[in-house]
Amino acid sequence: MGMALAAAFFTLPRSAPVIAAASDNVLGWAWTDPIGWISLNDLNAGSGGGTYGVNVDLSTGAMNGFAWSENAGWVCFGSSCSHPDCSGVVPTSIPAYNSMTAQVTPAPYSPGGSIRNAHGWAKVCNEGSLGWISLNCNDLSPSACASYPYRAPFSMSTHYFEDTTGGGSPTNGTSFGWNGNTDGTGFGYVDFHLARVVVPAENTDPTCSDGLDNDLDGSVDCVDSSCSVAPICVPIPPLTEDQCPLGTADLCCSDGNDNEGDTVYDCDDTDCQGTASMCTISWLKTRFGNVYSQKGIAAIAAPASQFNASYCLSSSNGAITGFASQAGCITTSTKLSLPTTDTGYKGSLGSIDVLGIERGRYGPVQIIADGTALPAFLNGKVYIYSGGGTLSLPAKMFENGIGSTGRGNGLLFVKGGDLLIKGNLTYASASVQNYLRNLASFGVIVTKDPGTGTGGNIYIDTGVTEIVGAYFAESSISTGAANSILTVYGLLASRQLGFERTGGTSSTAAETVIFDGRAVANPPPGMQDIGKSLPTTKDAF
Repeated sequence: MGMALAAAFFTLPRSAPVIAAASDNVLGWAWTDPIGWISLNDLNAGSGGGTYGVNVDLSTGAMNGFAWSENAGWVCFGSSCSHPDCSGVVPTSIPAYNSMTAQVTPAPYSPGGSIRNAHGWAKVCNEGSLGWISLNCNDLSPSACASYPYRAPFSMSTHYFEDTTGGGSPTNGTSFGWNGNTDGTGFGYVDFHLARVVVPAENTDPTCSDGLDNDLDGSVDCVDSSCSVAPICVPIPPLTEDQCPLGTADLCCSDGNDNEGDTVYDCDDTDCQGTASMCTISWLKTRFGNVYSQKGIAAIAAPASQFNASYCLSSSNGAITGFASQAGCITTSTKLSLPTTDTGYKGSLGSIDVLGIERGRYGPVQIIADGTALPAFLNGKVYIYSGGGTLSLPAKMFENGIGSTGRGNGLLFVKGGDLLIKGNLTYASASVQNYLRNLASFGVIVTKDPGTGTGGNIYIDTGVTEIVGAYFAESSISTGAANSILTVYGLLASRQLGFERTGGTSSTAAETVIFDGRAVANPPPGMQDIGKSLPTTKDAF
């Protein structure tokens, strides 16, 4: 598409304390606000962390194993906290739970019946003595239930860490542990309501997981119909919407299931977009400029009440889908073309006098090498790089010119190579004091090598959040794949534009291109002709 457009304080673990066993039967996640999601099993979608898991022995109630937090590292449970990386003395507790134990038990302090209570301890290993997580307020001596009432009930019928005595599915708000310290630090409540035990987790039929066709019927392991009821071959049912509230839990947006029954799932569900960490909103917004394309315009639609463009959308060969114009100006019959080597750099959106630029027709020429820093005062010059390969452009703030001879415009011409923008490019905030020609106005032209056909690309580093100027790339412009936002003050024109940012919210676009009028008010040397197809100066100020 061608366009013209006016820290986390937690340390990481030193090593993986243990690996998970086949009997690690707890799946799902815990949550605490300061560190976010804690994965209780490496089988969770998008969990990371290597191999680990938590187990509840339903015969003895013993609970042990390891969980993983991307922000805080390993979290041990019960006897697993005896590992050297996690060990320590638990806070004051009643005799039954004054050591590194954790269990799901009907007594003491339990409602009995099908609902058991978790008791004992978990621990964020990297936090040392400050990392202990109590699983029941009654375990502390004196009891902490008056100040911080919490418990993590376990249903023997549904196998969720949730009290479902009254029927229905697990819901948020009634299954918590607690991390708090006498010095006032701590994570606070740790929510366990999205954790569940898969029963039985052990494989009771070895012939269904040995990789052999034991009955010689042509089917192996779980593909064999005789293994259909083997525990290892029974699929884990997806969370229902009540168990997995979309828009608040990353788990719901990465489990491959249509949790709501609305025929869309994970990041395709609008409830996950902009709320789940892996489903950030990606949409483009342009202000004070037109969007032109030869091959059609297609993108994810802007959120409700937002528009992709404030002016016109035009395409000469292809439909316009996803993009919406605030002005209601959408045209699919306009004949459009960009300057190329084959056309002598002439196009319907303006022409580029490449030969004149090189010969100094539009401003003094200065040859530069890779590593040469552009000056803050551009002085009306043309800076030419023709060394091939890629020219790296570091961060720079461009200043307005001063006095009757101080020109604020300038052009970077990369001939037969590529340009990599490594840092933010900005304009100084000072106002023009004397003449319009003092106005800082930066332009970039990047062309292909006519012999090899290589080059002509502009790449924007993923750490860049703002650039200014009028940019023309004969081949492509790529904004860099990053979970962040990018703002362009100026215009972009290229045979192909790759908008790759995935940051943004429902009100903030991942990429915003704002035509600031400088390319018309004080065109960069050699880019005077491009102004004919742009909005007038008054539209930008």
